Parts: sequence; structure tokens; C-alpha cells
Amino acid sequence: MEHVAGKTPGSRIRDVSIMVDGPRIQAVICPNINTIDEFMQILHEENSIQSGTITMDGGEYYAKVQDNQVAFITKKKNLYYNLPVADNIMLSTEKIPFFLSEKKIEQRCAALLKEVDYSLDVRTKVRNLSQEERTLVSILKAAALKPRLLVVDEIHGRLSYKGMSCFLRVLEMLKKQGTMILYFTSQWEDSVKIGEEVTVIAHGKTFGEYLVEDIKKNPAQIYHVMLGGERLKKDEKQEEFLQALSQGIGEIREGYDQSNMMKELAKRITKELKATHCRIYLIDEKNNSIMRISDEEGARVPFMKKEILEELNKKQEMYYFSIFENSDFLSCFEDHDNHDMETVLGIPIKSNGENVGVIQVFYRNYYVYSEKDRLYLELIGREIAMLIENSRLKGRSVLLQESHHRIKNNLQVIISLLQMEKLMLRHKLNNPDSVGEVGEMIEEIIGRIKSIATIHNILAHDPSTRNVADIEEIIGEIQKFYSQSAEVTVHTDKVFVPYNRSASLALVVNELINNSIKHARKEDLKIDIRISRGEDMIIIEYRDTGNGFPDDFDPDDQTGIGLMVIQSIVCDEFKGSVEFRNENGAYIIIKANENIFL
Repeated sequence: MEHVAGKTPGSRIRDVSIMVDGPRIQAVICPNINTIDEFMQILHEENSIQSGTITMDGGEYYAKVQDNQVAFITKKKNLYYNLPVADNIMLSTEKIPFFLSEKKIEQRCAALLKEVDYSLDVRTKVRNLSQEERTLVSILKAAALKPRLLVVDEIHGRLSYKGMSCFLRVLEMLKKQGTMILYFTSQWEDSVKIGEEVTVIAHGKTFGEYLVEDIKKNPAQIYHVMLGGERLKKDEKQEEFLQALSQGIGEIREGYDQSNMMKELAKRITKELKATHCRIYLIDEKNNSIMRISDEEGARVPFMKKEILEELNKKQEMYYFSIFENSDFLSCFEDHDNHDMETVLGIPIKSNGENVGVIQVFYRNYYVYSEKDRLYLELIGREIAMLIENSRLKGRSVLLQESHHRIKNNLQVIISLLQMEKLMLRHKLNNPDSVGEVGEMIEEIIGRIKSIATIHNILAHDPSTRNVADIEEIIGEIQKFYSQSAEVTVHTDKVFVPYNRSASLALVVNELINNSIKHARKEDLKIDIRISRGEDMIIIEYRDTGNGFPDDFDPDDQTGIGLMVIQSIVCDEFKGSVEFRNENGAYIIIKANENIFL
């Protein structure tokens, strides 16, 4: 459509150009329904144009209309009330052979209804349908033509939420078939729901073309134009405004539990956006259900019906409802007769691409949001998302601590059972030497289990979300087991061990101390452990004041489990080495690859 002007006296269309390029939905916002009516007349009748041209696929547009390549959905009645649904939908097109049986017609109609997921008895006569069902039959009648171009006179106000969903499915079906769609509306909110690009008609001419995303960011500008104004000037102080609005969020974050924090944020949003009320919903992580959380006592504000709220939340974008732009506005809410709200603005709260909540802002009177409003809600939404994520991390940390606590308790049960078995041996075995040997073996097993339990005890009491443990803390806990048998001192650089290596390290330290006590058998035994960093290595130096190693000691020719545990962990797991010496007692040097501890 190029520079078209209407022929009627006082025409509201003076210089309009509209382009639909390919199978897409081009929405056209007009200032009032009279302008839309005039467009419908121009698109139907060639003699309605004063000047300008309309072409389609490189040919003369009105010839395509005569050839049924253009279909219309208008407010005019175009149904045969005494005929059934199937006949109204399918017999409107010459593409259906005249000799087709009634059964075949019904089958084709049922297939079309199934494709758009709408339930309707194809044998029902149109006169017995509701008004919404008749509107949908008119829509399907146009769709059955499989037109090259579909022209729609705004559906706003004629369909419920369910009916609108069906209409949108019809449009998607037609787009896949290659249909271009021209959708006329007087409501900006209707255009962004349906259109992909939007042409704005103002002052009798084409004011401009916009992407839907741009209108969603700042619908107040479009609304201003539709009311007769010119373009709004860009607010240069927008950034300062947002900074001012966001002040105090940090204060709210500190010292509040989650429920009270949401209430405080809701109060702040209400104040800054000059709204009547704000409600924040959070989505339960376990069952993905929506929870109400932030209402004030006695707030006389409606709750949106759960199924509608869930459907809107899936879209992951800002949504807007007004009583003036949606005839089903009241029916979207529970207890809709008991409130006087006229506008609702909503935005999902997203964390890592997942919807974790919803912010809803209510206005008692009609309200069109601005870009500032949208940016502010997005800012608050990000803050809430971070608060929720931090809360989840804390909860997982507590759960992990509880898991370590239970593992430690289970290991303690095993230790108790082993100690009971050791006591039972005294009654079962007559040979005191055998009792001593088996009892010693059990004590060594108990020591190893205790060293593993030590790690879980540390983790159970660690309030942080770190994934490393301090070597000094690990050795300090094991040191307590042997405080009656040896004096153990520890000197260490600040070295941290990943949790997946800490149990192995604890076993190595336990075996070293246990071997010293077992073989030295001295009352004044002293043990010194030093840990330092070398070049790409962690170095553990272990000394005791015991008897040292025998002259013929060969670490590779030992049958004791203790040395086998040490060498296996250090050489295989830590990718390091162990050296055994005598220097006024046993002197052991362990070198471990530092990368293993990163």
C-alpha cells in the first residue's frame, strides 16, 4: 500500500503506506475504530481510493481479491446460521469440490479444528453457538481458504483467553502455509500480542514502523502519538532516575528474611511506580508451583487466576492488562466483582534462564507504562533473582552440611561396632597373644575410619560454600586422637586441599602418626609435621623421636597395610613421591604434585 488516501469526504486516511513482506504478521495501530472501518472498505472496494496504489505479489491487488487470494475477518456477519459448523467453514471455498460428501466435509473440518486445538462439534448449527464460537468459526472459515493475504479487523474484545489462544494458533498455521497477515487494531497492547512488526497510523498518515520489542520497551510513546501528540523527547536523565530508584535495595537485602524482604521490595515498587499495590510471587523450586508471598494485611487486590498466571509466566516477557484494552480483564482474576483495579503490569523474575517468580503491579485507574517503569522492574527483578539464588545456595549448603553430619554419625556407628567386636574377642579367644594381635588390627581399622570421619565432621561444621579444606585443620583434628600417646606439633604454610582429596590426606597423616606410636613404643614420643610449598609441589616433612627404621628397611618390601596405604595414595593419587630416612628417629619426606590440590 503506497501513499493511499481515502475517497470518502473527511477521510481519516490521507497518506498511508504499509508493507507486508513475506509470511508474517504486520500489525497496524489506528487511532480509532472508524479509521479501521475505512481501511476495511478500501481493502474490499477499489473505488474507495482517492489516490495511491495497492499491489500484491507484483500484481494488481483487487484482482487477487476477486480470485479469493485475499481473505477477511471482520465484524460483519458472514455465517449461515441454519447450517452446521462444517458447512460454514469448508463450503466457503471453491477449493472444496461441489460433489464432496457431507461426511468428507465433516472430516476435513474436524481435521482443521484438531490442527488448531479447538474443540467444537462440526454438526452443530451455527445458531446454537455462543458469540465467541461464532467468531472462531468466522476465523476458521477464512483460514480454510488458505489465502495469500489475510486481513483482520481487530479481534480485541471478542475472544476470551482460550479463544485468543486458538486465534493465535490459526495465525501460526497460516504463516507456515505462506500467508501474509495484516492485523488492524486500535489498541497498542493488542498489536504487541499479535504482531511481529507494527505500523503506526497517526494524523492521517503513516507515522512510523516499529519492532514489537521497541514498543514493549516504551509503549507510552506510541500511546502519546495515538492521542494526537508528536514524538516524545528522549529523557537524558533516565540513568540518574534508575540509580535513584535502586538506592536502598542493599539495605533491604541485609537483615530481612526472604518473606519480609519481598514485602519491603513490593512496598518500594508501589511507591516508585506510583501504583496502588505490588505483589511478588515466587515459584517453588521443588514442584514448580506459584506461591503468593508479599501481600500486605487486608490488601483489597485481586489474585490473577492460577492458570492464566502460569501461562503468562511461560512467555518470559513483560505483560500488560487493562480493563479498557481487554474486555475479559475482570474474568482473569479471582473474586473479580470485589475490586476496582483497572490496570495490571507484570514481569517475570528470571535466574539463569529459568523463571523463578513474578512481579505484578496494580493500578486503580488506567495506566500506560513507560520505558522507565520497565527498566526499573527489570532492575528489581534481577535483584530478586540474585536474592533467590543466594538463598538456594545457602539451602544447598545446609543440606550438604547435614549430609556430612549423617555420614560422620554412620562412621561413628561402625567404630562402635568394631569396638564391641574387640571386647567380644576376649570372651571367644583363649590365647592372649591372639587377642592382642586381633585387637591391634581392629584399633588400626578404627583409626582409619576416624580419620575419614574427621573430614566429614569438618565439612558438617563449615558454614561457607567453599570446596576446599585447610590442611592445618585436618591435621589438627587427627592430632587429637593421639594426644595421650605423643606430642604432635604442626608447622604449615597456608595450604588448602580440595574436599575430594582431603579424606586421602587424612588417611596418610593418620598412618604416619599411628606407625610412630606403634613402633616407637616410647612414653615421651614427639612428632613434628611441617608442610610447605616448593616449585610446583606440596612438601610434607614428618619427623619423630622414635627408634627410626631398621637398617635393612626397604619400603618396597613391606607387608604392613599402613605403608601400603601411604605409598598408594601419595604415588598414585597425589602423583608424588615418598622418601624414608633416619635422622634421630624416623624422617619421611612426602612430595605431592601441587596441581592435584587445585
